[in-house]
Amino acid sequence: MSNERQRYPRKAVIERMIEVARASGIKVDGFEVGPTGNIRIITATQAPTGSAYDQWKAGRK
Repeated sequence: MSNERQRYPRKAVIERMIEVARASGIKVDGFEVGPTGNIRIITATQAPTGSAYDQWKAGRK
C-alpha cells in the first residue's frame, strides 16, 4: 500500500478548472472528482443521454 494520503480537490480548485474550461469555449455539463485530486470536465458530447437501460437496449440492435 502507498503511504500517500488521498485527497479530494478543494472547491476553489474545481471552480477554477470549470472557469478555465468555459473561458476556452467549452460547454461544461458536469464534472467528476477523484480521491487522488483529479478533476474531469464533462462536455455535452461526453454526457450520457437516456437511462442506463436505454443505452443497453440501443447497443443490442
